Amino acid sequence: MKQITKYRFIKGIRPYLFLLPSAVLIFGLIYYPVLSAIKISFYDINILSRQMKFIGFENYKSVFTEPLFGEIFRRTVTWTVTVLSCTTIISMLVALLLDVPFRFKRVVRGVFIIPWATSLAISAMLYRWALNSELGLVNHTLKNILHITSENIGWLATGSRAFPSLIYVGIWVSVPFTTLVILAGLQTVPLELYESSKLDGANRLQRYIHITLPSIKNVLFITIIINFIAIFNSFPIIWVMTEGGPLNSTDILVTFLYKEAFKFLDFGRASAVAVLIFIFLIIISVFYTAVLLKDEN
Repeated sequence: MKQITKYRFIKGIRPYLFLLPSAVLIFGLIYYPVLSAIKISFYDINILSRQMKFIGFENYKSVFTEPLFGEIFRRTVTWTVTVLSCTTIISMLVALLLDVPFRFKRVVRGVFIIPWATSLAISAMLYRWALNSELGLVNHTLKNILHITSENIGWLATGSRAFPSLIYVGIWVSVPFTTLVILAGLQTVPLELYESSKLDGANRLQRYIHITLPSIKNVLFITIIINFIAIFNSFPIIWVMTEGGPLNSTDILVTFLYKEAFKFLDFGRASAVAVLIFIFLIIISVFYTAVLLKDEN
């Protein structure tokens, strides 16, 4: 009887034992850092003496009263919305082109993934060199080859030029992944639907609106959520190319957080910014999911 009970017990907990390593890894890499950041955000930390003093919501008050915070938050939203919307539109158009049968289609798809497979830091370094005001490829092309301008342009010297340049790079590195995900979704659409719609007299635009978009809606939903979080937290591109400059004109929340933590060594305030970013992303994700689920119902 005891052996039967022991066997049932082991059989009952076996699935949880298989999940235990993954659960420990997830807790160590995700939940523990989040909980630690929330805890640290309520403390004033002295790095030299390694002392922590509880100060309640003072770090959050300090962040909200920071003169640059409002401007940086608006710039972060502008950066995220612009890069996300342009990436989604361009990726859908390119995915439709790649879905059409043509020679060397596999080769083109393989080449198309290279910008996404390349490290963001390396891509940012290449564009920082290309946009260099003296030796950059862009100025050399415009000045010496196309003869569009007679003077070198400081693409990263002013905020009015640097921020649009960063947006372009953000779109360039985001399009390949998004395109391939949408392309995979397009290939799951049954061809019978297109053939039936042709018999009913539907043109290409009508087939795209009434068949393609509804069929890949779930793919678009997942892609937009993933891209939104990734672009909102896109640190390497901005930090490698401008470090948030000149004069904080290209700072977004993650670069502002980095400076607070590792330049000014104010880990309590940096943790408060991290918690605010986490809360904002959770709210946006839940709201977006709720709207889509309501639309489906």
